[in-house]
Amino acid sequence: MNKFWNRENPGKFRHKVIAGTVKCLCNILWFILRTAVLLIALWMLAAMPVVLRLPAWAMLIFTLCTLLLLITGFKRKTPVAALMIMEAAFIAYFVTLTPEEQFKNVEFRRVFAVKPEIRYLDDNRFEVINLRQNRYPENYDEDAPYEDIFVNEIFDLSQVESMQFVSVYWDGMCYAAHNMLNFKFSDGRELTVSVEPRTPLGVDRQPFTCLCKQQELLFILSDPGDLLDLRSRVRGEDMYVFDTNFTPEECRAALSSIIRKVHDLYHQPEFYDLIKANCITALLPALRSARPELQWDARCLLNGFFDRLLFDQNVLCHRPGESFESLKSRSFIQGKSQGKL
Repeated sequence: MNKFWNRENPGKFRHKVIAGTVKCLCNILWFILRTAVLLIALWMLAAMPVVLRLPAWAMLIFTLCTLLLLITGFKRKTPVAALMIMEAAFIAYFVTLTPEEQFKNVEFRRVFAVKPEIRYLDDNRFEVINLRQNRYPENYDEDAPYEDIFVNEIFDLSQVESMQFVSVYWDGMCYAAHNMLNFKFSDGRELTVSVEPRTPLGVDRQPFTCLCKQQELLFILSDPGDLLDLRSRVRGEDMYVFDTNFTPEECRAALSSIIRKVHDLYHQPEFYDLIKANCITALLPALRSARPELQWDARCLLNGFFDRLLFDQNVLCHRPGESFESLKSRSFIQGKSQGKL
């Protein structure tokens, strides 16, 4: 003990303890900083070729330089500082990137080429400009010969009677789904709403790409003969159509919110985002405007379970005492698939 404690000079001991503590904290902070820089660098290596659309040779050079800085940066501060500067510059570019800049003079894939617009009329009426009514051949792909049909059609909000919730699954997945809304009017017409990533030519639709500001947020307005038939009969995806117990007033509130968003997006585009603005999170404000007491949880992100969330909150119409599994089985729409879910 005398080795560490000098009774004649206790201040010196305290100084050593404080200095050792500060040094330990600095080492911990340095480790945290290097780890953060490493993780951001790995994200940057994945995101940069997508965001900047770099050619392969440029990406190879950048990757080699980044790896060299990573390898030499575990003990030296200069490579870490260089990496931090590179990361700060890329993050600043990514954060300030706007849809107007990203999609200026960009050609989109055929199925997403036309955006709808809303023209407000009097007496609760509105006109959908570019309502999609495509009809697809049996063996459909984007290059298949079919006619693009877009019409202008007038709807009356006061005639909205009910709303259906649609879940579509593919490739046997259960945790991810594409969700849509279908509104029914008293005159027999229907209006289907699908939120999708408006994808430019040359850009893939992989999940990571949908986090990198590569697609525009698109609300497609159509009729069931287009959107629902395309998913079930043509593509052979598993489709489930649920009736909701929204009152006509609640349905009108939801549709009013949607057409307002469509109108805003036509003049002020936004990015599609796999988390913040996807096929269900982009529709949440409309559903909440109709029924504010609805509660949300992680199933909003794992949207393959969103139908179960609506069932648990008594939004989906079902028989007294009926289980969700029974309701889902009854709600399956027969198409090409066998309804394996």
